[in-house]
Amino acid sequence: MKEFLVECPKCKREALVTVDSPYWQENGKLTCRNCMHSEKAVDLVRYKSVVKRHCDNCRKEFETVIPNQKEKVDEITIPCPHCGTTRTYKPKNEEYKIGYCLSPLIGCTKSEKQICNTKLGKYDKNQKIVHT
Repeated sequence: MKEFLVECPKCKREALVTVDSPYWQENGKLTCRNCMHSEKAVDLVRYKSVVKRHCDNCRKEFETVIPNQKEKVDEITIPCPHCGTTRTYKPKNEEYKIGYCLSPLIGCTKSEKQICNTKLGKYDKNQKIVHT
């Protein structure tokens, strides 16, 4: 399948996604004939920055997650949620890709405003789609 219909993220009407290969969708492009919105698949890569540490002041463990970053983050300055001490940490950046659900256009049972997140791992050949 080199072309398929999805829901436009702007106007929520039919949009066409075209790709060179159904197995390698990094060069895909979405085009909506209704609102003229277009975007490339490469622009849909996002990063989730995660800091999971023990505070060096109160020794309690905490975790902070900052989703939907367009670029990798080298450092994050955050306060400890327990004692308020502010420190700068190097986060773990997890890459994922925002995709479009084929629904409701071809029979998915989720809501019409559904967007699917595809987590991209370095060696993850079986990309899992999570409906939000």
